[in-house]
Amino acid sequence: MSLVTIQPRDVVFSFTDSCNCCFKGKCSKGEPAKDEAVYVNSSGDLEKFSNSKSRKNVEASFERAKANMMKALRTKLILVDGDMDDFNGKAKSILLSMEALGKIKIAHIDSINELMIDHLRIKSEESDAH
Repeated sequence: MSLVTIQPRDVVFSFTDSCNCCFKGKCSKGEPAKDEAVYVNSSGDLEKFSNSKSRKNVEASFERAKANMMKALRTKLILVDGDMDDFNGKAKSILLSMEALGKIKIAHIDSINELMIDHLRIKSEESDAH
């Protein structure tokens, strides 16, 4: 099979060896380890941490990743009428762990996601009660 197929008015590309899943998704590479360091990019997506991408300044890269993560969380909380201060209070131990390690790990992201799910469940229960 050819990688490029030309049909009337269409060009079809076939990428048979590509993986279109996200970093955390199920892929031939498998699930990332809980202690694997990640970078949160400006879009709020996870990338595998790379020393070369950090331009040899790991501390600055960590601060950027942390700022990107907080921006993404703030945006998500605003969408669900959440309180950032309240959420930060609940996530304090996770944030302190990240600070102590100087890294964001998959386990941190998973813990924050669990807190967000709990937060949404509580909001849903509050709205159902009204």
